[in-house]
Amino acid sequence: MARTDVSDLAFTQWLARVNAVINRMVGLQLDDLADVDTRSAFEDGASPAAFAREVLADEGYEGE
Repeated sequence: MARTDVSDLAFTQWLARVNAVINRMVGLQLDDLADVDTRSAFEDGASPAAFAREVLADEGYEGE
């Protein structure tokens, strides 16, 4: 598997975790919210949970 394929797979898995956190917290998916730069957050090393909380805070949702 090429490095790009591994990176894309890791990004896809990271997005799934972000969606799971958002769904657990507010019953929505990332696609239900305003567009955000997910790739940069992933590449910067943001954890899925921290990124999900940040996205929800930016949308006005109260955190856990």
